Amino acid sequence: MDRVILIPAYQPADILVDFVKELKESSFETVVVDDGGGAAFDEIFNKVAELCTVIRYTPNLGKGAALKAGFKYIRENIPSARFVITADADGQHKIPDIIKVADALASSPENIMVIGARHFENKVPLRSKFGNTVTRFVYNVLTRQKITDTQTGLRGFHVSMLPWLESVEGDRYEYEMNVLMAVGENQIKITEVKIETIYENDNSSSHFRPFHDSVRIYKTIFLASTPLKYMASALLAFALNYGIYALLVWLLKPVVEKYLFISTLVAWVISSFVNFSVNRSVVFRKKDGYFAAFAGYYSLAVIVYFVKFGMTYVFVNLLHISEYIAMPISEVILFVVNYFVQKLLIFGKKKKIKASEKNV
Repeated sequence: MDRVILIPAYQPADILVDFVKELKESSFETVVVDDGGGAAFDEIFNKVAELCTVIRYTPNLGKGAALKAGFKYIRENIPSARFVITADADGQHKIPDIIKVADALASSPENIMVIGARHFENKVPLRSKFGNTVTRFVYNVLTRQKITDTQTGLRGFHVSMLPWLESVEGDRYEYEMNVLMAVGENQIKITEVKIETIYENDNSSSHFRPFHDSVRIYKTIFLASTPLKYMASALLAFALNYGIYALLVWLLKPVVEKYLFISTLVAWVISSFVNFSVNRSVVFRKKDGYFAAFAGYYSLAVIVYFVKFGMTYVFVNLLHISEYIAMPISEVILFVVNYFVQKLLIFGKKKKIKASEKNV
């Protein structure tokens, strides 16, 4: 069979057995991952094992780890697989919707990920509706890619994507958001098919922890968003720069004629090195070419410094703006230009790799 359904399951209800039966009757090959549910759930998993492949391990590692274990198993043991569709074990996903995703995959190129999107039009648990609405808004703004449902577990992939999916960071609920945040960097596109919105018993079987798992998800969004990280790095550098600058202006203005130049230079040297280090290791995650990046960064930084100093000098001496206000104005003006130059020329990646170019 070329269509494989992957179901991560942690302490599932009996509905999982019925779900796997329906999948088998619909000619889907199914792999279920027992994510360390414990001995109390042996009976359910034993029934499931009579119908399909079950991967079992202990202790509980999280949904992301379970998905990656399933991807690895499918890649290594099911050579006939062309498409992999992930589904939840709690009864949310119905066979017609899974078929919709499978059909969309079959007619799509290898760099397309298909998601089954709920539209939350009927009665939906408040925590699910609120969580998805907020996450969807943040995701759409940051990635400029419109997605209706960022938290759906019904997702379809071409088998050529499996090595990439196994490499995405995250072992728990944040993993699925990591996948969405990483698609742009890997030139993978997302398409949606509308599916039915179903919650069995008000979604009581879900193991999603609203606070802990939401923190993980939003941490993932922040760490995966280059603009947000760049802004945080810039704010850190600005706070350090302005603090040193203001202190030196206060100390040197009464006694040194060129206090403005000295204050600006010393503050820039210290804050720029901090900014370079954070941008390289955290914002743009460039691991190689330290000296090339250093040279490129400071080639730009020296130009920016003199432009900023010139602007500050004009503001203070010609426009008679306070030294404590002139420097921040210069910083804001140069902020956007600096971001795009660093992203594209200094810390940019040399080549984007498409999913179809990865080894299976």
